[in-house]
Amino acid sequence: MRDAPSPSESSGESSVPSNPSAIPPADGVPAPAPASTPRPPRPAPPRFTHVVIAPEAVAALLASQGAATKAEPCGLLVGRRAGETAYIRNAVAIPNAHVTPDRGFLLSTREALESARASRTAGMAILGTFHGHLHGAPFPSAADIAGLASASLGPGSASAPNSLPHVFVIVGRGNGPKPVMRAWTWRMNRLREIPMRADIALSV
Repeated sequence: MRDAPSPSESSGESSVPSNPSAIPPADGVPAPAPASTPRPPRPAPPRFTHVVIAPEAVAALLASQGAATKAEPCGLLVGRRAGETAYIRNAVAIPNAHVTPDRGFLLSTREALESARASRTAGMAILGTFHGHLHGAPFPSAADIAGLASASLGPGSASAPNSLPHVFVIVGRGNGPKPVMRAWTWRMNRLREIPMRADIALSV
């Protein structure tokens, strides 16, 4: 026996409500997922974009360069970091342990560790390294670039190293009789020169 027709059947009108949003979801049909929360932006890797160097550090760099005759001078840059600026307060000379020290440099491990320990005790940090070219201009060689790339990586997680800010100062010949120094860093997988200026205020 057929049920009595509904009012909508008898009148010929549609049974769809005037407000479609009021229709409850059918059984077994999942409700729309809420909009996903946007992920926070990944923090930018640490980097140096400027170098401020104390006169004492400049004097130490020039003294090391002037005293070098058979081996490239090299050492550590010591100071403090503030944001993306490296404030270099001293340049500590380290013996060059390279097998051909007149064409390359390698910091003596023992002296480098001792200098790093002394710097931390004094409340300073190792901001980078320096070396001088005996005959060339203050531009990095292929070996220098490889060394800087390696020095700019540190222990990370999931087999991926972390990026470490590292200043690389090179002293070499300029257009005139006086040596010239330039600052470099490794950023975005390439070598970049960064501006460097002396500041007497770092002496106080």
